[in-house]
Amino acid sequence: MKAPNVIFISSHDLGTNLGCYGHAWIESPRLDRFAAEGVRFDCHFSPSAYCTPSRGAMLTGKNPHVNGLMGLAGLGGWSLPTDQVTVEKALRAAGYETLLIGLQHEVDEKKRGEMAFDVD
Repeated sequence: MKAPNVIFISSHDLGTNLGCYGHAWIESPRLDRFAAEGVRFDCHFSPSAYCTPSRGAMLTGKNPHVNGLMGLAGLGGWSLPTDQVTVEKALRAAGYETLLIGLQHEVDEKKRGEMAFDVD
């Protein structure tokens, strides 16, 4: 069996403000098509009011108080501990190439090299 393609998109402060979530006044045709042909989550919750702990929870599958990322990376100096298993680490271990395109809010910029992306 051939390994499926995986594209994990996490945006910053977007919420459900896309056409595929019923916001007809927002033009997002490529993401709408992507959602129609792939997987779109209709029932989702944020484990934190802050972006950094929420992103850390998405990447680890663990709540912030469990994965150790409970504050902001940029302003508070928090970083996801390197011993945490993340989506990118699991995909990389399974033979996938992992790419980070754009922002990351899971580690302080000084520790960015500790993330498991092949290319960023």
